[in-house]
Parts: sequence; structure tokens; C-alpha cells
Amino acid sequence: MTYLEQHGRDGPGLLPWVVAFDVLAKVVLVLAMARVAVDPSWGNLEGKSPTTRAVTYPMLAFVVPVGHLWLRSGRPYPWVADLLVTLPAFSDILGNRFDLFDRVVWFDDLLHFVATGAPRVRHQVQ
Repeated sequence: MTYLEQHGRDGPGLLPWVVAFDVLAKVVLVLAMARVAVDPSWGNLEGKSPTTRAVTYPMLAFVVPVGHLWLRSGRPYPWVADLLVTLPAFSDILGNRFDLFDRVVWFDDLLHFVATGAPRVRHQVQ
């Protein structure tokens, strides 16, 4: 029995909100980066490498989709992995846009956990 026959097209236990949040995060990230490329002050990124972020964050967000297309493994799309890769860039832009790094003391620590701790926990559970 193949993987697809055993688990179906979406894999075991895929939650619809994961797909929706992943797509939403990518759309918001790309739109925000386009705006930051034109006006770095919009994202509170003056002096914080706005051009580098505007280029690299969307590239990071699309590593998993491009890799999945390139490998053509026949396996279901890794939505959770894709979300975990997109989330750090999305959170960084959101945090800078709303000035959360300066106004919320623990926000930077939360982002470090999400960027490094959550994927590790996900890997250990499986």
C-alpha cells in the first residue's frame, strides 16, 4: 500500500486552519515586504536592513513550496513544515510593524521560541 493510499492526499490529521494560516501568512508577508521595499518606515525598519528583509523573507517563505515542486515526491504537501518555515519571517515583520519588540518585553523571546523551539518540538513528537 502506498503512502497516498494509506493516508490520503492531505496526509494524516491535517487541520484546515494550518493550510489557511500558512497561505494567509505568505500573502501578508509578500504584501508587507512589497510595502517595506517602497517605504521602510511603514514597517518600522529604518536602519534594520529593510531591503535585505524585503528580498530574503519572501524567498524563505517559498523554500518549501519550491522544494516540494522540485522533488516531486508524490507525497502530500508538507503544510505544517511550510508554516513553521514561514512563521519566523511573518512574525518578525508583524512585530516590527506594530513595534512589539520595543513595547512588549517578552516578544523577542517568544519569536526565538517559535523560530527554533517549536520546530524542534514538532520533530521530537513525530
